[in-house]
Amino acid sequence: MTQSAHSSDLPATGVSLSRTEGLGQYYDASGRRSVVIGVEGGDSEVWIYPLKAAYELKFAVEAQGQFAALREFIRSFEVAPEASTARFETPSGALDQRILTPVDRPLALFAFRSTAPLRLKASFKSDIKLMWPADTMDQAPEVSVDGSTGAWAVASAVTGDAALIGWGGGEKAAAGEDGIFEQTVVLEPGVWSVFAVAASCEGIDDARGQFADGVDGLPRLYAEAVEYYREFLDSTATIESSDPSLDTAFLWAKIGVEKSYMETPGMGGGYIAGFAPSWGGGRPGFGWYFGRDSSWTGFGANDYGDFAKVRDNIRLLAKYQIPDGPNSGKIYHELSAADDRLQDHNYCFVAGDATPFFVVDIANYYAWTADAAFVREMWPHVKLAMDWCRRMDVDGDLLIDNPPAGHQWYDYGEKNMIDLVAIWAMALDGAARLADVMGDSSAAAWREQSAEVVRILNEDFWNEEEGYLHDRKLPDGSMSSLTTANPTVPLLWGLIEPDKAGRAIRRMGQNDLTIPWGMRTNSNLDDIYRPDGYHEGTVWPLTTGWASLAAFANGDPELGWHHLKANADLTLDWDLGYITEVLGGDEREPSGSPHQAWSEAMVVMPVVEGILGIVPDWPARTISVAPQLPDALSFLALRNLSLGDARMDIEARRTSSSLSLRVAPRDADIAVVFAPFVPAGKTVGRVALGGRELLAGHYALQASGSRWRVLIRAEARGAAGLNLEIEWRDLEPGEQCAV
Repeated sequence: MTQSAHSSDLPATGVSLSRTEGLGQYYDASGRRSVVIGVEGGDSEVWIYPLKAAYELKFAVEAQGQFAALREFIRSFEVAPEASTARFETPSGALDQRILTPVDRPLALFAFRSTAPLRLKASFKSDIKLMWPADTMDQAPEVSVDGSTGAWAVASAVTGDAALIGWGGGEKAAAGEDGIFEQTVVLEPGVWSVFAVAASCEGIDDARGQFADGVDGLPRLYAEAVEYYREFLDSTATIESSDPSLDTAFLWAKIGVEKSYMETPGMGGGYIAGFAPSWGGGRPGFGWYFGRDSSWTGFGANDYGDFAKVRDNIRLLAKYQIPDGPNSGKIYHELSAADDRLQDHNYCFVAGDATPFFVVDIANYYAWTADAAFVREMWPHVKLAMDWCRRMDVDGDLLIDNPPAGHQWYDYGEKNMIDLVAIWAMALDGAARLADVMGDSSAAAWREQSAEVVRILNEDFWNEEEGYLHDRKLPDGSMSSLTTANPTVPLLWGLIEPDKAGRAIRRMGQNDLTIPWGMRTNSNLDDIYRPDGYHEGTVWPLTTGWASLAAFANGDPELGWHHLKANADLTLDWDLGYITEVLGGDEREPSGSPHQAWSEAMVVMPVVEGILGIVPDWPARTISVAPQLPDALSFLALRNLSLGDARMDIEARRTSSSLSLRVAPRDADIAVVFAPFVPAGKTVGRVALGGRELLAGHYALQASGSRWRVLIRAEARGAAGLNLEIEWRDLEPGEQCAV
């Protein structure tokens, strides 16, 4: 095979982030079928799902007759949705490296272009193993030089999986020591030369075809990726605000969630948890399917309007739901991308919250889309899930018990965790709404049970002394003394009574829990507190997002903004463009997975559901908008918000004395419930709707925590939209905020 060289410039989306300092950080580049994980300018590993195709992949440049690691010469690193770019200044000239993972091809491409002739050597290892837990299988590969391509051919005699790895032409491949494979190429100045990694579960012939397409089709594959991401960005919601850094963070949070969508042959597509190096093992960080993780991630995807992938993710959850036996109806916690080849692999089903959250998922999707056909498709799975949840109430107190249900996001085997109780309340309510669609008589009972679970939350879990919520009930019936982030879950869904919620939010904001970079999982006053303990005091962007949503939902926009910005500011740190899994409780340092999908969802959700307070009800053609812009934000516009197949724009502006809000449907009339908060210490002065001043009797005030909301229902029609203007005034001494 002759060297594949492409002289044309490659297109770009125009969306990118770059740095020239602090280089050598973790990076990843992912498509639906592949991911490259590595260090900027340095070693990488390549997964062609579900295969670990290459690892310890590195490049070296010849200088003065010797090869030197290319990482020594890195000068900048840039990420874009379509590809990542490293730029080097070698002794012989400048060199660009583009790392492309095509959207839907089992390929990873490393394209190089230099200003002068350069000799590059690639070296790597490969054992073509299936992803965990199948990596323990005896899969010693057969390795040879492929006669038609000149690349390395790696094949498993056990599984039939195969890979082709090497330059699209180049010098003869040569084996190094310790299982290291090498191949060298001479770069022609000004043209792109491609090092490709292709793999297939269908055998060597398919891998060879993918390889050839990769090295010969670089401009086309690049253009396809650019077109795909342009369409993704154009078809989903965007924001524009008075804080450009927030706009950037929202944009890249969308991209981060999109990048976590994976497709596996024979299984389907869904959201994985995140990315991290496998450190020589068979697990690419958290690069496989999770139940609870994908549910939180899917909430974020609904908010920006990627309903098709949310639907795919729910279908994947349903596909691997346990169909029969004592755990029939249970949803997996973890699902390896190799699971379609394995038998009796039960590690997946250890979570207690994934199953009720599955029902919440479907109800949330339906609220955004009014997709009754999908509800009918999922209804048998909903009933199975609800039956399983009912069986997990072993003592008849209406709560899911652990054990036997399984663990939650954070627990030590206690009887009831508050986050699971909240999810169960939402599942009962969601199942009732889905039952209404199906005409099922279970709706009334489920609504009644949901109300009772909410009562239990407010009475049994309320800690009057602390002004907060107990995070768990212990096996002996007593309540835990720990102070954790878990009570943010019922708070963010508005399940706690207003007065109690207001006190809980104030307690949440104290500095044993809230710190500059987010919310600790445990108070540093707890005996178990460890700043580096995974669930004993670290700061998770997930829980920081919960805290932001809880604060906004209960009338504290300043605390909500603090936590949102803590997450948003991570976009430019460490893994450029993406957000880590965990930070230290005492030091702002990352750990865990460098790129975590639900962390990115916790930038999207606090903007859409928090600052703007958007609650969809598309089956009723209604949307609730309850904006509360913090002091640091004077303007926020949400463009191209999707409800079903309809689109709309929402703009909010604030001054010290007023709020203006515009809701503009693009292609469908919609009923709007305006519910903005009245700032603390203020009362309503003037209210105008569509330019006409409203008398007091035409709007209402509703208490919410320590704050009040203005309530107005109106119709928004046409692109001109509907404008609401509210002016505030200071409360007089002894005056109450009332109409």
